[in-house]
Amino acid sequence: MTSQPPEPADLADLRDRGVALHRAGRLDEARDLYQQVLRRDPNRFDVLLLLGQLLMQMGAVQPAAAVLTRATQVNPGAPAAHGLLSEALHASGRPEEALASVDRALALQPNAQAWVNRGAILVALRRPDEALASYEAAIALDPGLAEAHNNRGLALMGPGRFEEALASFEAAVALKPDYAEAHHSRAAPLLALKRPADALEACDRALALRPGEPGYHNSRGLALNALRHYTEALAAYQRAIALRADFAEALNNRALVLVKLGRQDEAMASLEAAIAARPDYAAPRFGRAVAWLLDGRFDEGWREYEWRRRRGPPPAPPLDDARQWRGEDLAGRTLYVHREQGLGDTIQFARYVKALGEGGARVAFSVQGPLKPLLRQLEPAVAVLGDGEAPPPFDVHCPLLSLPLAFGTTPETIPSPEGYLRADEARTARFAARLGPRGRPRVGLAWSGNPEHDNDHNRSIPFRLLGPLLGADADFACLQDAVRPSDTEAFTSAGRVGFHGGELKDFADTAALVAMMDLVITVDTSLAHLAGALGRPVWILLPFVPDWRWMRDRPDSPWYANARLFRQPRIGDWDSVVEAVRREMAIRLDLRL
Repeated sequence: MTSQPPEPADLADLRDRGVALHRAGRLDEARDLYQQVLRRDPNRFDVLLLLGQLLMQMGAVQPAAAVLTRATQVNPGAPAAHGLLSEALHASGRPEEALASVDRALALQPNAQAWVNRGAILVALRRPDEALASYEAAIALDPGLAEAHNNRGLALMGPGRFEEALASFEAAVALKPDYAEAHHSRAAPLLALKRPADALEACDRALALRPGEPGYHNSRGLALNALRHYTEALAAYQRAIALRADFAEALNNRALVLVKLGRQDEAMASLEAAIAARPDYAAPRFGRAVAWLLDGRFDEGWREYEWRRRRGPPPAPPLDDARQWRGEDLAGRTLYVHREQGLGDTIQFARYVKALGEGGARVAFSVQGPLKPLLRQLEPAVAVLGDGEAPPPFDVHCPLLSLPLAFGTTPETIPSPEGYLRADEARTARFAARLGPRGRPRVGLAWSGNPEHDNDHNRSIPFRLLGPLLGADADFACLQDAVRPSDTEAFTSAGRVGFHGGELKDFADTAALVAMMDLVITVDTSLAHLAGALGRPVWILLPFVPDWRWMRDRPDSPWYANARLFRQPRIGDWDSVVEAVRREMAIRLDLRL
């Protein structure tokens, strides 16, 4: 039987053996020796500090907090103990206590790392301005602390100060060229600044330093997606998931790329996996809603679509969810319907507000300023509010795109698909005089939408691609209020499309011009909804993966009875779409549908 060596009598020797084991990475053995010392001398401050550090390394943050609390009691004047305690409390999910501890550490001895730690705690407490000030205090004390510059950049990302954030990340990598996290951090502002190639380079540099980091592969996928390199983006997301199977963000991003590639069943499976990994994650729940709505599964889709409201900041001022209208009787009560999303959404779903007003409900409806002159026709049944106008006192409220859920909408029960708005007679007369006597059929064109829209590169068409349509025996009018610089030369050279942008001051003017058209041909922008709402014949040109409201694989729309849909057969193939429209125009030469 092997005899055990005698236990050292001297506590200092026992501590030193523990330190040696600690440095060698033999943490369990080091912990046992530290605990032996503390059993014999519970107030041994240096060992309390060592044990607290070791427990933090082991991920035992709650026991570490208890040990470090004891250390601060034994030596209240030791800034290191308060600093370490703040880290343990923060890691334990106790940020308010962590803030108090780091503030005590800083009061005893200001140092840059403590200011950095304080910033991280304030981020967790959602106090970004104070966090930014803490990082700047760290930099003032130690301008060479790369972590402070990196974290300052992260704090600047929240309020959208992307140029400043990028400068902070650049400072961090200049100070520490092998700082993988700072290289990775650069990708986010570069993407926000629409520099995806540079973002990809930043991710590649980070991965060269830490190839096994799943978050870096996910960010690389985002950059490749922005570059429209979808197959490579998919591979990046799959690598991230291989490294972390429950990586909800990467699973969601993978689904978005699969949708773009037309692989819908795989996309839904990836969304379901993301939801299983993180049930409270709004993005895949929203993605699943969109997939269901695309398939016409309105019952599940509208309910799941409520998750959209958790994807961004709440409305200003915030509204009480308990007072949201969900379809109950409105007798004697006032309903406030608040706009959300884009101009086209407001036009599309205004039909519900009109139905409520005509049904006798008291309704106040907030709309974007350019739409107010058009939608004032809903008055007096509906009080229409523009930008900056506060609603009257109300009993219940409803986000505009929650109205289909409240109405229990199915594809068969959409209100007023034949049209529900009208153009102003005086404005229409003005355009009639400008256009002159009607001779040939009139065709209105809209080929580009808001260039800031996230999906603009898919849904807008270069004007030159519409050239085959301009040979029709028709009078063409531009329904847009502006022509993009990239289209100016082709538009001017064509010489066949009348431009009225100077007279289109708001959507009521545009509605009057649309009313003069025998046919509207448009991409998926607000003009499509305006023409449909006015009951005008409208042909809508759709990308390979359309917005959910146009559904799948059908040439018509339950939202607009007079709409026809022309879909890309493959990603980016507008030539086939335009050719299909040209053939249809040739069949219907008079265009008076």
